[in-house]
Amino acid sequence: MNGTLRRGTVALSATVALLLASACGSDSGGSDGGASWWHIQTGEQALSDLFPQLAEEFNEANDANIQPEPIANDDFKPALTTAMQAGDPPDIFHSWGGGVLAQYVRAGLVKDITDDVSDIVQNMSPGALAPYTIDGRIYGLPFDMGMVGMWYNKALFEEAGLDPDNPPATWSELLDAVTALKEAGITPIAIAGAAPWTQHYWFSYLSIRIMGVDGYTAAREAKSFDDPGFLQAAQLWKELVDMEPFQDGFLQQGYGGEDSSPAVFGAGGAAMHLMGQWDPSVQESSSGTSLGDDLGWFPFPAVEGGAGSIDEVYGGGNGHAVGANAPDYAVDFLVFLATEAYDRILEQEPSIIPVTLDAEIPASEVNRILIQESVANASSFQLYFDQDLPPAVGDQVNASVGAITDGSATPEEAVQQMHETFQAEPDFQVEE
Repeated sequence: MNGTLRRGTVALSATVALLLASACGSDSGGSDGGASWWHIQTGEQALSDLFPQLAEEFNEANDANIQPEPIANDDFKPALTTAMQAGDPPDIFHSWGGGVLAQYVRAGLVKDITDDVSDIVQNMSPGALAPYTIDGRIYGLPFDMGMVGMWYNKALFEEAGLDPDNPPATWSELLDAVTALKEAGITPIAIAGAAPWTQHYWFSYLSIRIMGVDGYTAAREAKSFDDPGFLQAAQLWKELVDMEPFQDGFLQQGYGGEDSSPAVFGAGGAAMHLMGQWDPSVQESSSGTSLGDDLGWFPFPAVEGGAGSIDEVYGGGNGHAVGANAPDYAVDFLVFLATEAYDRILEQEPSIIPVTLDAEIPASEVNRILIQESVANASSFQLYFDQDLPPAVGDQVNASVGAITDGSATPEEAVQQMHETFQAEPDFQVEE
C-alpha cells in the first residue's frame, strides 16, 4: 500500500467530491476538458512541487491540458474505488499495480498501453514493471521500486548496548532488542497507530516469513485466510504490541507531518521504524532534521521455524496508469515522465530506487544500495497485501491489523474478519 512517497492529510469528504467532479470531466478528454492527474505527492513530499511543474512543461510543449490533482494517500484509495465503481476513472492515476489494478483492468476501466511503451520498457527492471503487467499486457508505468524494511538509529542501538553493525536477523533477536532498548529508557519502535496500513506491514511480513511467499500465494488463490500461518502472524504481532514498544500517543499519530511516526523516529525519539524505501525523506521533512550516519537499515527478520526466508522481499513501487476514456496525450505524458523527466524525478526525490536499468545510485548512499541489492537478489518478491488483494480485502486486512493494535479485536477475531471478507468478495462491479 503500501508505499511510498506516501501520505498527507486531506479531508476525505472533500477529496471524494473533487474526485467525482474530476472523473466526470475526464470523460470528455482532449485539450478542452483536460486530463485529470491524480497523484499522491502532497505537501510534505519532495515531488509535490516538481509534479505540477512537469505537467505545465508538458502542456506547453504538446498543446495538452494535464491537470494535477494531489490527494493524500489515505484518502486516495477509497476515493479511487468510488470513482471506479461509478465507471468514471481519472485520466491518469497513481497505482501500485497488483490485484487492485487488475480488477480495474478487467472491468474495462484502464487503458492498455502496451504498444505505446514497447520501446521504453526495454530499459526498465522486469520486477518493477511486473505489477503493471496483467495477462501479458501493460497497463501502467512505474517510477519507483523498492521494499519495506527496518530503519534504525545506530546511536540508540549502541546506547542500549546493542551492536549497531549486527542488527536483529530473527524475530527472537528483535524481541530481545526491544527489551534491551526499553531497559535503557529508549522507545524501541515508532509506529503510526492512526494509519493501519503501516501496521499491516508487520502482519504481512510475519505471514510470509512463516508461510513463505508460495504459502501466501496459495492462500490468496484459494480466497482464504484459513492457513494457520496467518493466525500465528497475528499472534506474534499481538505479542509485540503487548510489550508496549511504541511511542507515547502512537494511536493518535499518523504517517507524515510534525506529529507522526516518521517525525518521532527522525528526531531520535525511537530506535526503529518499519517502512518503505521512501521513508528517509519523510523522516527529514516531518522532523526537520536528519539522522545522518546514524541512520541504518536491515531486512525484516526471519521467524524461527518458518517456511519463508529473510531474502523473500515484501514491498512494491509507485507508478501511474491511464483511465480507459483518457485522451491520447495522457499516455504520452506517462512516457514523458518515464524518459525525459525521469532524471529530474530521481534528482528531486533521493529516496527513489530507480526502475531504469542504466540508473546508478551514488556509492555514498549506503542504505539505498542495500535496498536495491536486496530487491535485485530476492528469491521471491511479494507486493503489499493491501494492493495485491482486491480492494475490499486489502482494506479489511488493514482494519483488522489495526484492531489488534488498539485492542478492539483478538488475533483470532481479526483473522476471521479477513477470511470472511475474502470469502464474500464478489467480482468488481461497475455501476450502470
